[in-house]
Amino acid sequence: MITPADIVLKARTYSPKNPATDKNIDKWSTIISLADWSNSVEGKFDDFGCIFRFYSKDDLRIALVQPNSVAGQAGLRRGSKVYSINGIPANDTYGVQLETEIGSQRTIRLSLDYNGKDSLVTLNRTLYDFNPIISSNLFRTVNHTIGYLHIQSFMSSTVRVFKEKITGFQKQNIDALIIDLRYNGGGLISAMEELANVLAPASAQFKVMYSIKHNENYKEFNANTLFAGSDIKLNVKKIYFITTRNTASASEMLIHSLSPYMNIKKVGKPTYGKLMGMYTIPLHRYTLIPVSFMVFNSLGQHDNFMGLNPDIYQSDDLLNEFNEKEECIKAIIADIEISENGKGATTLSHKKNTLSDDYHLLGTSTVFNGAYKTRKSK
Repeated sequence: MITPADIVLKARTYSPKNPATDKNIDKWSTIISLADWSNSVEGKFDDFGCIFRFYSKDDLRIALVQPNSVAGQAGLRRGSKVYSINGIPANDTYGVQLETEIGSQRTIRLSLDYNGKDSLVTLNRTLYDFNPIISSNLFRTVNHTIGYLHIQSFMSSTVRVFKEKITGFQKQNIDALIIDLRYNGGGLISAMEELANVLAPASAQFKVMYSIKHNENYKEFNANTLFAGSDIKLNVKKIYFITTRNTASASEMLIHSLSPYMNIKKVGKPTYGKLMGMYTIPLHRYTLIPVSFMVFNSLGQHDNFMGLNPDIYQSDDLLNEFNEKEECIKAIIADIEISENGKGATTLSHKKNTLSDDYHLLGTSTVFNGAYKTRKSK
């Protein structure tokens, strides 16, 4: 029996090929139930609430924990070393098997370092309210007050929480902002636009934020989106973005759209390279989500699916929380201080993970990974 998923998989094969790899560009068109899509938009997720990442081939760490999830309630923390999941050794050799286990099971049993002790922790997949901004902080130096926001996804609730945090930062008179998108695979383009309008300088209002371009058959849907006014406006000298290969789609759009208009720096690793968008189309009991258009900034630039390169290269420091000790954040604070003296840090010494590609994230299957847009009729 042919399923809706089978049809989407076949449709992917009709997409153009990436000249660099000779493979179809479309790896992401998908179809999900209306109920699952509705839950995702509303920020309700049915998973374990934690993401894992290999620090080296035989060193799996918890990279992030959603506070409202079963993992958050169990007190799990970023940086904890995992020895096995459901008896599968936490070794990169078993990476595919581990990812399948996490994605398919309702219960996982973790053998891990739990608050300094070897322990067994059982997690049962449950529905919870996803927190799109999982961490915010203020870092103070002698000369600067720096705001920090870790945004995991762009959904409707992201906008409200983001504006609340920015309002708080304004009261603290921050002069620089760090936006951490290292695990942000994207989300709603409408939410990304709201954030961009807050961050962009007043001089960008009514100018092109981004352009979308379709193939020749659908070029009538090509369009420009302009910067609009916002009830909250952030005025800082610099904005830093933390990126990895897991920074994709709508999160890449945010960086790419702002770049022509303001002083931003990217710190971390190159982004995924997915400056393309997907329409959400109701189809009977499903939501069809096909890759549909490419995204360009106001200068007509696209990354050619190679990703956005950082200005300062730095590895994801899994051994520290999201604070001033973490290597990416530490590098940014150092760059701000160096720039104060008239010098910018374009390269800094850094620790490299054994895994050079930094791809290995496990447990992200239910989080928005795309740039989703509702298509308007012409």
